[in-house]
Amino acid sequence: LWLALPQVLPRNASREASVKIREAMVSSVHDLISVPIVFGLLHHISHSCDSPAGILGIGPLAFVPARHIDGAGSVLAGFLLWNSIHYIWHCDVHANGLVSNLVHHAAFLAMIALNADTFWCNWAFAPLYMGEWSTFFLNARVICKLLGRKELAVSALFALLFLFTRVVVFGALAAHFIAQASELRLLLPIGGQVSYLVLLPALYGLN
Repeated sequence: LWLALPQVLPRNASREASVKIREAMVSSVHDLISVPIVFGLLHHISHSCDSPAGILGIGPLAFVPARHIDGAGSVLAGFLLWNSIHYIWHCDVHANGLVSNLVHHAAFLAMIALNADTFWCNWAFAPLYMGEWSTFFLNARVICKLLGRKELAVSALFALLFLFTRVVVFGALAAHFIAQASELRLLLPIGGQVSYLVLLPALYGLN
């Protein structure tokens, strides 16, 4: 990415454009990596000790084995840490969205930490991670704007994927856990309860 950046940027690009395009390029690579990870996690959801329940038809005892979920969580956590440092380091460029992005990243990192040793409900990471799919086209739109190129197609794709992943899927996930709140209070430790019944709906609101 660092080698490719000079080929993408015009010679007279400002520092602000360079910083934003660099961030968008790194983020786009992460967005693409998230696609096979999500499908892999969905494939490995275990229902062996549970029966269908809730809005999504997934019972509270369903889980993804640690050997699959740990690596996926590490990828997201690594990106969120890098992105947070990038925003802070270039806070003058990212001033407008600095606080909201840091709060968003902190909430996701808190959820990853709270659920590091929890099996039950960890499958929720997969539909949450789907939100990165729309971010790919958001990043493409940022790059197109800064390079003065047409962005109508990528803007339309961003809007469609945002609606599907961050409104429909994420909303259904939040509603699914709220509907199972009584069972989750008995099943999960306090950290898991905070994660799924407090932080997750809060993150939905931040979308």
